[in-house]
Amino acid sequence: MPRPMAHVFIVDEKTFPVHLEYQFAGTTAGPSKARHIGLYADIARVRPGHRAYFYLLRQGFYGPFLIDPDNQGVWWDPVNPTYLQDRLGRRLIYRVRVVSDDTYPLGISEWDSLDRYLREPDRCLWSLVYRKLKGERGCTMIFPWEDDFLFELIRQRNEQAGRGPLVPLDDVHFTWDPEKSKVTIAPGALLEYAPENKHHITPPDNPLEKLRLASGSESHIQAYLTQGYGRLPDTEIIFGPTGTLSWVGNEVACGLGMQKIDLFAINGEGADRRFRLIELKKDPPMDTTVGQLERYIDWTKRFVPGANTHNTQPVLLCRNLKNQPLASKVVESFHRFNDTGVARPLEYIECVRERVGGGVRFCRVAY
Repeated sequence: MPRPMAHVFIVDEKTFPVHLEYQFAGTTAGPSKARHIGLYADIARVRPGHRAYFYLLRQGFYGPFLIDPDNQGVWWDPVNPTYLQDRLGRRLIYRVRVVSDDTYPLGISEWDSLDRYLREPDRCLWSLVYRKLKGERGCTMIFPWEDDFLFELIRQRNEQAGRGPLVPLDDVHFTWDPEKSKVTIAPGALLEYAPENKHHITPPDNPLEKLRLASGSESHIQAYLTQGYGRLPDTEIIFGPTGTLSWVGNEVACGLGMQKIDLFAINGEGADRRFRLIELKKDPPMDTTVGQLERYIDWTKRFVPGANTHNTQPVLLCRNLKNQPLASKVVESFHRFNDTGVARPLEYIECVRERVGGGVRFCRVAY
């Protein structure tokens, strides 16, 4: 059974106590936006039973927490103002419940978890360095080895201070002690997350609606796939065998510039890992499209432990709503790419409308 994935949610000193007391996390698109397909694609990765950390701005990382395994997953709060917005001071539109998971009281500072290791590429938490943790994206995935490293840093810091995990009992709840910079247990029952207006807890938008339209974007493809990995009928065509799927990331930054891998999937564990780098396009490919993948492959083999030419699988996934045939120049570009031998041969997948019904399907295309 693949291990649970881990995610980091960004908070500040005003919002952190509210998240702890009501046991939830969320993402914001600013003071007025009620929807944001990119933010939804981020949080749609989250599944019940995954691990979560909070990054407290200008202080560090706290946790671990657990995405509530008995809850409904991700929901959308479209009401204005959103639930608890008066206390948060922020409009959090996509939300998920979190519970204690042997949560430690003390966190690890940004210096001790990020800056200290910038000259040690094998230990640096690149996922968090690249996202820059400024709050533009409220839910960041981290690789399994980064999760292990971050957890170990938090555990060691607490053990050195003679602290163990907090034990939530009846008639107490978690909160934040700003004077001592620690998560603490306060008297009084857990505050119930129970808005009077039930529309505060609403199923998120369905990206499929836009995915089928010419106006749909790459972000709609991404959100549909992060929402549906492991669940969609065609999921194994895109993400590999569901039984071995151990990690899915989106917008995986692969450099200090603007380069990002649209989707990154890992199948298997340890030495048996396979790495799928998935580039998404809203339209059929051009002969220059495949060139982006070479940079992603180079970064992956340099910075992802265990990645090499033989286990790195480039994937190009394009919408083809008009069922256009591949141009000969595009096919030639695919073969030239394969001839470089930098990775496994390119897999080309098309997203097409179903002829009957309102769905889409994904099919691997020979070239």
